[in-house]
Amino acid sequence: MARQNYTNRTGALDSTNATTIYTVPDEKTAIIVGGNIMNASGDTPTLDIDLTDASDTDFKIISDLAFAGGANTGVFPRPLFMDEKEKIKLTASAADKFEYWLSVAEVDQGVNNKYLNVMTDLDSTNKTTLYTVPADRTALVQSWYFCNYTDSSVGPQNYFFVVNAAGTEFEIDYGSIAADTSTSITLRSRILQEKEALKFTAETADSLNSFLSILEMSKAGGSTA
Repeated sequence: MARQNYTNRTGALDSTNATTIYTVPDEKTAIIVGGNIMNASGDTPTLDIDLTDASDTDFKIISDLAFAGGANTGVFPRPLFMDEKEKIKLTASAADKFEYWLSVAEVDQGVNNKYLNVMTDLDSTNKTTLYTVPADRTALVQSWYFCNYTDSSVGPQNYFFVVNAAGTEFEIDYGSIAADTSTSITLRSRILQEKEALKFTAETADSLNSFLSILEMSKAGGSTA
């Protein structure tokens, strides 16, 4: 039987080095259910948050987040999935300014139900397939974050597509993503059926990261008409 463990991480950032505050244990999936960052000073520092995959590649999910003196903010307003050995790193622009509280549900990776963290560095302006539902599976898209990690606005020619099993593409959104901004594309969960896909076209290469949190399940039926 699958086991769940609810845990948290609290602490203070005492340097400007990238600090790993959480690593997903072996044979576990982590669901980040929420986080809070507090600027416990009167200064105006900034903060970066990176997710690091199992091969130690960093993907920036929050870039140069600015804080007023004494301000706090919530991060990860939608559930964020992470695979085993992946990490969350915080980097502060100044030491001894930030304190944090991260809440995590750790679960066994099931056979029928599988949690996926699909991270993509959009390094070209070509249309990119971010995820395709395998045969005999249904996918629940729990969250879809984008981060513009540059100092310039990217857009407005950023295009989001959902693709049906026959390969027909449907544009579901487009627009700009401001400099050093992270945004959640889905305010609520979305369903994809087998062989359907999500695609994205970036106006500018090497500016955006995409993060998809997906619960993949045994095919649950449903109609296409």
